[in-house]
Amino acid sequence: AYMRAENIEYVARDKPKAERDGFRQQAREGFSLARQYANEALALARTNDKAARENDVVYRAETVLGVLALKDGDRKGAVDHMHAAGAAPTPDPPRYASHFGLRSRLAEYLLRAAVDFRISPIVRGIGNSVDNIRAEVVDVI
Repeated sequence: AYMRAENIEYVARDKPKAERDGFRQQAREGFSLARQYANEALALARTNDKAARENDVVYRAETVLGVLALKDGDRKGAVDHMHAAGAAPTPDPPRYASHFGLRSRLAEYLLRAAVDFRISPIVRGIGNSVDNIRAEVVDVI
């Protein structure tokens, strides 16, 4: 839901004013659904340890909530969600869906918002790609 809403918001930039407002409303509704789904996923994960451990549902939900917090102007909340995502249970071996575009978005958006980061050499998952490096927040400006 988040990725679709972000895409709608992006596309709205190029639309004439008459259409832009409708697109922005659709994006707001999509962001609202994304928040709802993420909160529901976290609630379900709290009641089912196996599902939380065998899937990256907590990681994804916390990432979505972090990006939405940043979108709402809540840097500290975004950082808190990023830490929660980093502490989320992961399957062994880790499985990362390559189609899930939010994996590095939260860290990228926090960097753009001028939040001070220190990149840790701790690699989460396999390989040494930027997507697998865990970022730690040093300070929230």
